[in-house]
Order: sequence, then structure tokens, then C-alpha cells
Amino acid sequence: LNPSWQETGVDIEDRFRQAMDTAGREFVDNVVEVSCSWIAARDHVREALKNAKSVHPTGEILVLKNFCPWKSHLFDLEKEYKVEGVPKLVVFNNGTSWRVAGVSVTPSSFLGRKFLPTPWRGLRDDELCEKASIKDLLFIHHNGFIGGAKTEEAAMLLAKKSIEWTEEQNNN
Repeated sequence: LNPSWQETGVDIEDRFRQAMDTAGREFVDNVVEVSCSWIAARDHVREALKNAKSVHPTGEILVLKNFCPWKSHLFDLEKEYKVEGVPKLVVFNNGTSWRVAGVSVTPSSFLGRKFLPTPWRGLRDDELCEKASIKDLLFIHHNGFIGGAKTEEAAMLLAKKSIEWTEEQNNN
């Protein structure tokens, strides 16, 4: 909003008022975002963390019925609930299908607490379904940090089998 060196007769006070209006709208938008989205996402993650033991006895699988930004909330809430490092996989609906995503060791890390089974990585559709003995699977990324399924049931089976998968099974 600063005038260029070529502009003349510019009302600096008017430009300042325009800048204040712009900053005010940005501030209000951020407050609305925090109150409507950030807090709601935290509540979804909190609920998933509370229900983790009912999903799997280890508490290592969290289920979000709808996708939300969950990573930073999870790390904060793990401390609050004294379960740091326990959740390994998060299952969520992305709007068109279901995902099973690995939880990273730290919020910024690419190293996961648990990866999907090595023999299934990089496979898709029928080949994956046959190898994993789970129908309705879509894919597992070749690095094993995420997989997809057509149904919640298939995603849950993928998550449970992955949690119970041992390193010895990777070598067979």
C-alpha cells in the first residue's frame, strides 16, 4: 500500500487506513480459523486418543472418522494423557477412501514409529489384496508410511495386521 516512487498526490493517511482494514480482516480470519478449525481438530484427536484402547488393546491405533490436521495435536495430547510414543497408526477418511498413516517419531521427522509391512509396500489393488489377505485395499506407499483402502473395515484390518506384524515376518 506504500505509494511507488512515481505516484504523486497520494493520501498517505488513506493508504494507512486501507492497511489497517487489511490487517484487521486478516486478524479476524485467523481468529475464526483457530476457533472453528484448530480447536475442532484438537477435539477430534482428543476423542481418538481417548478411544484408542477400544480400537486395539495396545492403544496404538487412532481412528478419526474424518480427516483433520492431527499431527501437532497428537504430540501435544500424548503428553497430556501420558501416552507419549504409544500411538503408531492413524486411520482416517479422506473424503473418498480410507487411509492408514504412520505416526512419525517427532512432528518434523520422516522416521515413523511403525511402518506398514515390508512385503506389501509398493503394491496396489488386487495384487495387494491377495498378498495381504484383505479385500478392498487400494495401495501401500513404497516407503510404507501410508496405505489406502476403499472401506473403513479394510483400513482397520490393515492397521491391525500392521500393528501385529513382526520384523521376522518381513524376512519370510
